[in-house]
Amino acid sequence: MTISDDERRRRADAAAQANASAALEGYEIDPDTAALQQRYVRGEIGEAEMIRLAEVQSGLREDS
Repeated sequence: MTISDDERRRRADAAAQANASAALEGYEIDPDTAALQQRYVRGEIGEAEMIRLAEVQSGLREDS
């Protein structure tokens, strides 16, 4: 998947906001989640795939 520079910036901003919100709630972003976010920001995966993989990593969903 190829994304524009504007989309990459939008995704990076969204990830930064999510991380800041989590930090305000007292949570830390683990390395696996940070790696998924970076794949999303780079355009390697879309939002739905990032969420699916995060759910698998956290045990909320079985890998299918």
